[in-house]
Amino acid sequence: MTTLSRARNFDEIFNIVATCAQSLNFEMSAFGARDPLPVTRPTFSTRNTYPEAWQRRYLEGNYFARDPVVRYGLVYTSPLVWPVDARADEAFWEEAKAHGLATGWSQPIRDKHGRIAMWSFARSAEPISDLELSATESRLIYLAHAAHAASSRLAAVPPPGMQMSQFTAREKEVLQWAADGKTALEIASILSISERTITFHMQNIMEKLNSVNKTQAIVKAVLLGVIY
Repeated sequence: MTTLSRARNFDEIFNIVATCAQSLNFEMSAFGARDPLPVTRPTFSTRNTYPEAWQRRYLEGNYFARDPVVRYGLVYTSPLVWPVDARADEAFWEEAKAHGLATGWSQPIRDKHGRIAMWSFARSAEPISDLELSATESRLIYLAHAAHAASSRLAAVPPPGMQMSQFTAREKEVLQWAADGKTALEIASILSISERTITFHMQNIMEKLNSVNKTQAIVKAVLLGVIY
């Protein structure tokens, strides 16, 4: 969307998205993102237009840990219409509905920095029908991805802990074999180079990933998309 591409900050992006969502019959909009590092203390950022009473209840009850939509978004990248499997999370969905969130649609997104983000659109009225979904889902998907692209453009500098140097093709190759559990000696044999050279590459990799050992470097490389 042209308007999104001209947005100067995330507030403008969010307001544009919320306005577009309202034109598609969704009263409320929400955005959430999870940065993968540090592994034991991942950071979260959120923004939404949900009722204040629900926002307070959500925080007080630590509903982030039990929210079925969040759990879905951490695993899948396809759109989700909710509520889903209402019997399994009946209490959660009933409480959400009582606070005005009767039905919604969410799009999980993953980017090159390893972030997991999600745009959600909700309303208090009738469920999303198959007919409505076939008419509007393509626009919702485009809206979510266009908004994420716009926000990624504004975030020129990755969050702390996710900044890194470029990796050479050889360094990525060494990382891939190390991730498969190969030792420096085994990788040297596979790549037909000396073990000392492998150790040199691994030291460079650890420095670039700000890691204290090989294991931490491999974990960071996978989370940040350095190797696939």
